[in-house]
Amino acid sequence: MSRVAAFVDAGYFWVQCSQILFNDKRRRGEIVLDVARMREKLLEVIRAEFPYASLLRVYWYDGLGSDGNPTEMHRRIYELDDFKVRYGTRNLEGKQKGIDGLLIADLIGLAQNHGITEALILSGDGDLAPGVAAAQTLGVRVHRLEMGGAEASSPALRAEVDRNVLWPRAEVESFVAPSPFRSESDEEDGQTAFGIGMEPLAVEENREVVPRGERGDVLLHAVAERFVLELEKSGSAGDLLTLSSIPAELDKHLLFSARTALGRKLSQAEKVALRALVKHFLQHGCKGQGATL
Repeated sequence: MSRVAAFVDAGYFWVQCSQILFNDKRRRGEIVLDVARMREKLLEVIRAEFPYASLLRVYWYDGLGSDGNPTEMHRRIYELDDFKVRYGTRNLEGKQKGIDGLLIADLIGLAQNHGITEALILSGDGDLAPGVAAAQTLGVRVHRLEMGGAEASSPALRAEVDRNVLWPRAEVESFVAPSPFRSESDEEDGQTAFGIGMEPLAVEENREVVPRGERGDVLLHAVAERFVLELEKSGSAGDLLTLSSIPAELDKHLLFSARTALGRKLSQAEKVALRALVKHFLQHGCKGQGATL
């Protein structure tokens, strides 16, 4: 019986999504991924390439988050049917490590145990070429799914696989899009500044530190109102109404904006109050047009 497994190098996937959307390398937080749609399109490719094979599963290889734990995106991926996330590590520069070794070990292990007869690899890493060759000697046919064109892939890997197939740009753009809250720079504590898609709240240069008290409460109120108004402009406000908490990327933007307005970090109580104000404005609407800070 023919059986196929897919092996996805998430680093390659995200970089190529960025190139397709921006013609540049951007951070993952600047990209919105529809994971269900991505799964659907990937399974379509697998069925087209191996029409007589049954699917074992899709392996997704990625480094852990900066805190050493799986990220929210990892959770969304591993909750997909037929997907298994395999974790590498990250070095001091934040680059993922050990991915190619994990992928090769799984590919060869499945080939040796007769778990698969076909494989689809989504990667451009030339370090995978020896593993591909080893799997082929064990009788596995290996196809490679390419994103963004041949120039983004190792010639050694392209030459080693049995077939290279391009994932059309239109297909990729059906499940990825630029985030309306793309950020330009990292701040301490992992917070990010507003970039393209949402302007930072207007703050005079050299604003003095705002102590806790009535004025601080007014500023938090204004930050929350402006935040919701921007969500409404982008058409994203309705999506948040169905969630129990503010998504992590949006929460970082919200907290950074408040910290900028106050000139200091927020206390835990202020963070709770700010999020509660956002929920209130989402549910009941904004009366003003966003206070000037």
